[in-house]
Amino acid sequence: HTRYWRDWSSDVCSSDLLALLMAHLYNLGLKSSPLSVVPYAVAFAQLPAFITLGLTPPHPPPLWAVAAAGLIGAAAHFTQTLPDLELDAGTGMQGLPHRLGTRGSLVVVGVLLPAGALAAALGPIGRPPPVALVTLGLSLALVIAVLVEGALRRYSAAFHLTIAAGGAAVATFLVTGRQL
Repeated sequence: HTRYWRDWSSDVCSSDLLALLMAHLYNLGLKSSPLSVVPYAVAFAQLPAFITLGLTPPHPPPLWAVAAAGLIGAAAHFTQTLPDLELDAGTGMQGLPHRLGTRGSLVVVGVLLPAGALAAALGPIGRPPPVALVTLGLSLALVIAVLVEGALRRYSAAFHLTIAAGGAAVATFLVTGRQL
């Protein structure tokens, strides 16, 4: 019991420190660089570790879960930034979404978000049950809604739909009944 606590606390601490490091690197300058998406991807990718390292016995998360979370987090960076692109341009902000612009950012979201949903649904070994395919369909429909809202310049709605699409991706995994 003591060994598990020591391993768990050490791993969780490492995971927390990595997420904290990403936040500080973002604020120290990555937000104004082409690497602005990296802290989002890395920090979100830590979420499955937070879960699996809290289990008994603690263990690292599967790679597909890390990839799914990181892809969804990276997509969120692009939609979260959309409302501020014009304002940020006046301040000299040159993060990756700023460099790509609205259209380019929406294209990236159109790749990252479905990739994260697919990783959540298909990453675990084996064929997903039909209910997982339904929730995957919901997630992909939400991705289309994100892109439509972004194209219509309703950026806040696009961001909120990104969160919903990420939630649907998590639901897709949960309904499979597979273990992390």
